[in-house]
Amino acid sequence: MSDENDFWTERLMDRLVRYYLGIHKAFKALPIPIELPVQQVGLYADLLPAVIQAYKILDEEPISQHDMATATTVALYWIAGCELTVAYAASHEAHRADAAMLQLMAGEGHLGDLLMAARNGYQDPNPDA
Repeated sequence: MSDENDFWTERLMDRLVRYYLGIHKAFKALPIPIELPVQQVGLYADLLPAVIQAYKILDEEPISQHDMATATTVALYWIAGCELTVAYAASHEAHRADAAMLQLMAGEGHLGDLLMAARNGYQDPNPDA
């Protein structure tokens, strides 16, 4: 059973890191760049608080409501996936691993949309101004 727990913890952690790197790229490209840590960091000690803080200040970005909703969704899915992964690692309850994976999979779909918006320069919230 321990091998299976280790397998799922490692798989979730890998997915969290890849998702986080996408968030890092998308948030760095915002009109007011949000810099997230990427070197010598811990998941729970550094990355989770950084994404929570980014989530709290996203509403200050001069981007369209659609892009804002996408960025917020991406952050919240990652936060939920991270917290569920931490809970799974502590408890090894399968429903937490399943819930974490579902959060990450759903968020990754929105992350693709956000990265596309970043490549296109995000939408101006006031295009006629």
